[in-house]
Amino acid sequence: MASEEINNNVSEEQQQQQQQQQQQQQQQQQQRFDEVVALRSRVAAMVNKTYEIKRQCNKVKSENKYLQDYVGNLMSTDILTPKK
Repeated sequence: MASEEINNNVSEEQQQQQQQQQQQQQQQQQQRFDEVVALRSRVAAMVNKTYEIKRQCNKVKSENKYLQDYVGNLMSTDILTPKK
């Protein structure tokens, strides 16, 4: 009888340890999942910001091209050259 009680106690302790380990594993998995979700969100934000900056850059390039053409056209005419 005493050995059965000891075996039962050991078995219960093992089950409790297994449950605690499972809970810890689940918590770790949840933490990893939360971290992945947060990182994914940050990556998406960076990608969106990159597209926005690229759009602004293209707009500025277009404006610069327009200004270069405009200045080039002015320089090729006699409007800016002093008359003698």
